[in-house]
Amino acid sequence: MTTTEPTSAPRPPTTIGAAPLTARGARTRAALVKAARALFERQGYLDTNVGDIAKRTRVAHGTFYTYFTSKEEIFAEVSEELQHQLLAVAENEQYGLTKRDIGHNINFFMNVPVTPDGGLTFADGVSGPGRYVEMRAEMDVIVLISNCPQLNNPCNAYNPTPVRVMVWGPD
Repeated sequence: MTTTEPTSAPRPPTTIGAAPLTARGARTRAALVKAARALFERQGYLDTNVGDIAKRTRVAHGTFYTYFTSKEEIFAEVSEELQHQLLAVAENEQYGLTKRDIGHNINFFMNVPVTPDGGLTFADGVSGPGRYVEMRAEMDVIVLISNCPQLNNPCNAYNPTPVRVMVWGPD
């Protein structure tokens, strides 16, 4: 299986209020987003704060607020970038796919019961340590795997455990 680094067109300059960012401002904003993504991936959303993001970007704490109003806003930006990257991979000519080819997610270890009034709730998973899923692909597939908790999901006390993935070639 080969992986392809997603490529996407440069994003249009962002504005603060009505004024477009300067080139330097756009670079600073992009650096903040890059730092936030790295920290969210390594530490998780709850254990990352604005100060951590500013420190990793090597800017003053207040500089963060020049570009974002909150940690939630930069998290939304990181999520949107990830979505664009996933679509860029899916729509790569090499694969011959479009957005319509992206299937729904499969959630193996999370417990989201339906309430009597038809709503959804998050509950601790029903699987224990060491549990696993085996799957067999009968054709080439592109797979996205995540073990990170959702922003509003208290499962595992917002502390995901490592995932081990093993891939074999054709028999």
